[in-house]
Amino acid sequence: MAMALEEGSTILAPLHYASLPRRVAAAIVDVCLIVLASTILVLGPWALFVGQFIVPHSIVDWIGEALQGPGPKDFGWEIGAQYYAGMLLLWLLLTPLVFRLYGALSESSSTQATLGKRVCRIVVTDLEGRPVLFRRALKRNLWKVASAIIFPIGLLVIFFSQREQSLHDAMAGTLVLRRAGASDGQGSNTH
Repeated sequence: MAMALEEGSTILAPLHYASLPRRVAAAIVDVCLIVLASTILVLGPWALFVGQFIVPHSIVDWIGEALQGPGPKDFGWEIGAQYYAGMLLLWLLLTPLVFRLYGALSESSSTQATLGKRVCRIVVTDLEGRPVLFRRALKRNLWKVASAIIFPIGLLVIFFSQREQSLHDAMAGTLVLRRAGASDGQGSNTH
């Protein structure tokens, strides 16, 4: 049975690892939030600036063709295509960046969890059950990219890990635990 030493105390408490379904549910909540936030971020006037000055003109023309079809273009079609090209580029760049920073900042905060993890009553800790610092939380969230690339192997590692760690948890030296009082409803998950 793994035990955690509560910070500033000599009282030992068992570690309760979070189940895969609970972790997946938290991830779904977080993905929905990040996609929504990223979409709102790219809907500003800066999307037109990016579309005009950063996106290659050939991509803008392709988007214009997709929006208007072949043939003569309406007045302002190029500005619309530039706006949508800028939105697409910003969205593709911002979403992964926002996701990694959101995860690292949330998991290294006093709550030890993203909003999705809070809803599902799970937290991220170091291997001893203590809160993680920003550096370790950022490392964990950057390793999630590798887990995603080899999906589902990065998650299925949980079933073969003594501490029920995914690939990114093992690489960062973290655990995902149920908050005290949260039950998985499937018997004891205590180690």
